[in-house]
Amino acid sequence: MAGDAPATHAKAVLDAFNAALASNDADALCSCFYSEQAYWRDIVALTSHLRTIENPRIVAAALLEMIALRGLASEVELKGAAQFAVMSPVMVSSPVICREVLDLVAVANDMVKMFIDCGISFCTSSPSLDCMGKMVLLPVKSEGAVSWKIWVLSTWVERLIQHPEDEKLLLAPSRKLAGVDAIETDVMIVGAGTS
Repeated sequence: MAGDAPATHAKAVLDAFNAALASNDADALCSCFYSEQAYWRDIVALTSHLRTIENPRIVAAALLEMIALRGLASEVELKGAAQFAVMSPVMVSSPVICREVLDLVAVANDMVKMFIDCGISFCTSSPSLDCMGKMVLLPVKSEGAVSWKIWVLSTWVERLIQHPEDEKLLLAPSRKLAGVDAIETDVMIVGAGTS
């Protein structure tokens, strides 16, 4: 696969995905995903939590519910170039490759040994967030025609739109705290690792 072909295939999947979201059609959204092994990993963007949801029917229902709650300020768009990759025999036999990939390759035809990797972007309206993500697409051969389906969908928050971070403050000199026994503060944030 050369030239713009990976981007063309990724755009076709994304068009079907956006149409299903816009029409609130769970069956159409479910059909965008590859087999029962497909999953969605969200890092705060839509679920406000770290969540992994498996199975196309459950993913479709969860996506529609979360988007109804958060709102999409824009369609999901491709971000950057879509990359076509072929798994080499070394990758397929590697113990590092996850069990799901090995099972998938064992039961399917040679087409599963290739995939398209592409970035995505979208904005939510409540809260107002700039989000990024990634889709890994696998080919499906049906009646002689090849189509591409989402195997892995990952989404995460890139930045807050409503309350942007003042990056100049990151460069400001800080107080010297060596030898200080007590720190007085008005705000304490605990467990903000994902932010």
